[in-house]
Amino acid sequence: MSGNVRTQQAISAYRVASVAVPPAKVIVKLYDGAIVRLERAVLALEARRFEESFTNVTVAASILRGLSYNLDFERGGEMAVRLRAMYSRNILALLRSVGKPDAVTRFRLIGKGLRDLRDAWSEIAKLPPESYRNFR
Repeated sequence: MSGNVRTQQAISAYRVASVAVPPAKVIVKLYDGAIVRLERAVLALEARRFEESFTNVTVAASILRGLSYNLDFERGGEMAVRLRAMYSRNILALLRSVGKPDAVTRFRLIGKGLRDLRDAWSEIAKLPPESYRNFR
């Protein structure tokens, strides 16, 4: 599946879910999905399943791309601009890390940053911290 198709699927999933679920909860669940995909990428990489790791990284990047494409710059103002920049940096960092000798360390560092953001959104959405653990 191409990255463009995944991006469209991520955008579509966000839009469908945001109608039925409060937006903050959707954002938390999308972060959960990206975090889990990064954890799976690390596990696959450690087991030398490189293709599986790459697939998980590209899905995580697609989730972040979907979040980025759905930012509301009119309502979000400077925060939306900052989030777009953060998503772009993380997507680039993920893709640049593939195949590097220290990819596991890089993926874990990116995952930690995403968990911190996820936990901030979970407070807004009144969701428990670290519910992404239930995704595995």
